[in-house]
Amino acid sequence: MSTASTTASGARPKPTLRPRDAADVAEIVATHPRALEPVGGGALRGVGHEMDADVLALDALEGLVAYEPEELVLTALAGTPLADIERELAARAQRLAFEPPDFDALLGVARPRTIGGAVTLAQWPVVWRISVPPTDAPRVLATLVPERYLLDWGGGLISAAFSDVDAARVRGALREGHATLFKAPPATRAANAVFQPQPAAHAAASRRVKQAFDPGGRLSPGRLG
Repeated sequence: MSTASTTASGARPKPTLRPRDAADVAEIVATHPRALEPVGGGALRGVGHEMDADVLALDALEGLVAYEPEELVLTALAGTPLADIERELAARAQRLAFEPPDFDALLGVARPRTIGGAVTLAQWPVVWRISVPPTDAPRVLATLVPERYLLDWGGGLISAAFSDVDAARVRGALREGHATLFKAPPATRAANAVFQPQPAAHAAASRRVKQAFDPGGRLSPGRLG
């Protein structure tokens, strides 16, 4: 493991730790006294709020660990370039099941994107799944300013990650569509409606459909309307 300093565009230099392998990462996470910002290619460093944390550079952790195309399962280290993964998938007429965001044109820089950066929503405690008309996605993102987000369905489905945000703010940003609280601590889930509240007429129709489909109430009680 080595240390150095790095600077995101417009930001002050930060101490940087460079693990050589997964064992180094585990040791750093267990012993480092400050918060850590995992960084692969740095493609997302100009998006969201600057983190008060030391950099954990994962560029040495790259490569495909396993690929089972028949099972649609691929395992790769966090620092593996997305281009390598997409090339491997394309050779088997396959693709990722989501659309990793590409901010090069928006930020005016070209940085290598990694698979770790494409799935960084896992580190945030609150994730909302927001369905909107694709043309409205930029406005919704500009209004909510999530810490991280992923786009699918051409921008029609947004997975937005936050340190904390309530349902009123998320749903208040929508002109059309709906928002579902996908991941949150128990207290946050208890304080917010997980599913988009339906208008009374729609809710009544949903109850009738559920009653006809599942009269005994055996399928996911309390979750299907």
